[in-house]
Amino acid sequence: MTDDSSAERQALKAAFPASTLLLCAFHVCQALWRWLWESKHQIEKFERQAKMLKFRTVLFSHDEVEAKRGMDELCNDDHEQFSKHMKSLRSRMNEWAICYLQTYSTYGHNTNNIIESSIRIFKDVVLERCKAFNAAALVDFIFKVLENYHKRCLIKFASYRITKPEIQYNSFCNKTNDLKVIQIDNTSYKVSSHSNNDIYYTVKVYDGFEHCECAFGQGGKFCKHICAIQLNGFNIENVVNLSTKHRIELGNLAIGKDFDHTFMEPMDLANDIVSTNNSKRKKTSEENMSTFFNSMLPTDESNSITEHETQNMENNDHEQHLNLEINVLQNNIDRIKNIAQSNPNSLMLKNIKQFNKQLEKITSLSDLVDFNFNKLRRANLIGTQPTSRSRRKRLITSGAKRIQAGRPSSKEDNFKQRKKQKVRSLSKNLLNNLPHAKSH
Repeated sequence: MTDDSSAERQALKAAFPASTLLLCAFHVCQALWRWLWESKHQIEKFERQAKMLKFRTVLFSHDEVEAKRGMDELCNDDHEQFSKHMKSLRSRMNEWAICYLQTYSTYGHNTNNIIESSIRIFKDVVLERCKAFNAAALVDFIFKVLENYHKRCLIKFASYRITKPEIQYNSFCNKTNDLKVIQIDNTSYKVSSHSNNDIYYTVKVYDGFEHCECAFGQGGKFCKHICAIQLNGFNIENVVNLSTKHRIELGNLAIGKDFDHTFMEPMDLANDIVSTNNSKRKKTSEENMSTFFNSMLPTDESNSITEHETQNMENNDHEQHLNLEINVLQNNIDRIKNIAQSNPNSLMLKNIKQFNKQLEKITSLSDLVDFNFNKLRRANLIGTQPTSRSRRKRLITSGAKRIQAGRPSSKEDNFKQRKKQKVRSLSKNLLNNLPHAKSH
C-alpha cells in the first residue's frame, strides 16, 4: 500500500511481480482535494466540498453495490473535467476502495502509515536527521544502528514490556459475553452481532488467518467476533496476545537461541508461591539470627534501657533547648520594645503595627512555620543586565525582573506576529472548505 507515485509502484512491481499494489486512502483523498482546488480545472468553491464528501462516501463504503452506484453518479457529473477525472479513478477502483480490500491482509489499515513510520525511524534513528553520508558509512549505519534498533524492539515486545496487546485483548473479552458462535465448517464461522442477536457476521479463514466481515475487522484485523470464537474453544491464529512459544520465537529472532527460554514464560501463580515461600524463609532466618544476637546481650535489668526511657530522655533534651530559645526570643522582644520607646515617631508606629498584624495571624504551629518560611526567608532576585533591559521592546516592564520564558502571553502583544501558516489537517480543511497545505 503506497501513494500514487509511479516510480515507486513500478519499482515494487518489478521487484515483487506476484504482489498486489494498493493505494493509500489518505493520499487518494489528498490528491483529489488538491485537484479540486487547482484553478485550471474550474471547479467552483461552493462545489468542491460536496464533491469531495461524496467521493469519501464511496471510498469508505463497505458495500460494493453502493460504492459502484455512488461512483457512477460521480462519473456522470455535469462538470466535464471532473467527470473525466472520476472515470480515471473508477478504472483503478479495486486499488483504493475499501469494499475491495476486505479479502487482503491489511489488518484494518487503509493508509500507508506503517511505511511512513519506517521511513521516519530510518531518518531519526539511523541517519539522525543528517543528509550527508557516503556509501560506506550508509551501509555501516544500516547494518549496525538499524539492526540494533530492531533487536531492541523485538526484545521489548517479547519480554512483556509492551502491555497494549494484553489490554486490548481483555477489553475484547469483556464484549463477548452475549455473542453466539456457530461453526459452519473448518474454515468459516457465524458470530452474532453485539447490538442485534438476529444479525450474524461471517468469519472465514484466508491464508491461515481469520477474517471477519464486520467493519472493524476488515482485512484480518482482530475483533470481538474472532475473540468470541477463541473463547468458545476453537483454535485460531489471529490473536493479539502472544503465547510463550511466540515470545521464544521472537527472542530467537532477536538474539539467537543462546538464552534462557524460561525468561519468556509468564509469571504465574506457582512462581509467586515459590517467591513468597522464599521470602518467608528468609524472614524466619533473619528473626532467628536477631534472637541469637539478642540472647548474647546482657540481661541485667539495671543496665538495660527501654525504648520508652530513651524517648523520655529525648523529650527532656528538646524541652531544655526550647526553654533556652524562648528566653532568647523574650530578650529580642524586649530589645525591640526599647528601640520603639526610644524612637516615638510615625515610621516606628507604622512598622510596629505591621509587625503586630503579622504576629496576630500566628495561632498554631503550622502558622508559625508558614510565617518563618514565607515572611522571614525572602531571597534576593537575580536581576538582568542593563544592556539586555535596554533591548526590550515597548510595553514590557523596564524593571530588573526577568520576562517569562517560552511563548509570550496574550498581554505581550508587542511581539511581532508571524504569518499564520496553512493547516496541515485534511479533515479540518475539508470541513472549512480550505486548500490543503503542502509540506513536500
